[in-house]
Amino acid sequence: MKRLAAFIFHFYRPVFFVNLIFSLCAIFVLLKHGIIAMPIVLILKLFGYLLCVSYQYFLAAKTYFYYRNAGLSARQMYLYIFTFDTLLFIALASIILIPYYAITHIKG
Repeated sequence: MKRLAAFIFHFYRPVFFVNLIFSLCAIFVLLKHGIIAMPIVLILKLFGYLLCVSYQYFLAAKTYFYYRNAGLSARQMYLYIFTFDTLLFIALASIILIPYYAITHIKG
């Protein structure tokens, strides 16, 4: 468990850009339509997670033994990367949306 961050990084690296694209699309939908579009954002993020799982399952399933030998199951790794991706999405959305709404609602 000493190198958990390294294991998470190696597990998440192949799908990082795909999840980043889905996150940016979700943020664009939020910018365009506001908070009322939250169901669409959730569907986009779930589709990104589904794509991530299917990619890992079909193309990188042979690497699961590496994590099992380290004492981590594939489900644990998915839980870690989905939690990390959700926190990354919240941080990215906050960094983009708060200044955007502040600038658009400045009176004067």
